[in-house]
Amino acid sequence: MTSPLATATTALALLCLAQPASAGIIKAVTFGLEATDTTRNKVPLNGASATSISFNVSGNNNKKIAITYSATCAAGGSAAGFIDIDIEVDGNEISPTDTSGETFCQGDATAGADTFVRATIIGVKTLAPGQHTVEVFAEPLGGASSWQVGLSTLLIQD
Repeated sequence: MTSPLATATTALALLCLAQPASAGIIKAVTFGLEATDTTRNKVPLNGASATSISFNVSGNNNKKIAITYSATCAAGGSAAGFIDIDIEVDGNEISPTDTSGETFCQGDATAGADTFVRATIIGVKTLAPGQHTVEVFAEPLGGASSWQVGLSTLLIQD
């Protein structure tokens, strides 16, 4: 026969295991304007137009961190052109932005970056506890002559 204490302990353990994991927001910043360039460059990430954002990973163990970048985006130039977005943490590109030529948004065969879409990319990286820095780079590729991004959100979660 199982004691009531053992049954209650088992039930509590199963209840705890059945709870879904919840992501905590480490940092969230927005940029409410548009930024444009013709070469690979950092994009502004907050209202002060900072191009790098520091954040802290708490605790004593490494954590898997998700970084979401969402922005309006337009590519000027060739219809085959596109804008590549790279997310870097501590100077290293994170997956899936660590390969060349992912399309964040596509060109529209006009000289200016004037046809906007809302695009989002999520990168994941395991980080040690402590201070880290994130930067986002945009680059026109494949015949695009310029990029324009803005009205963006950068969300860092654990």
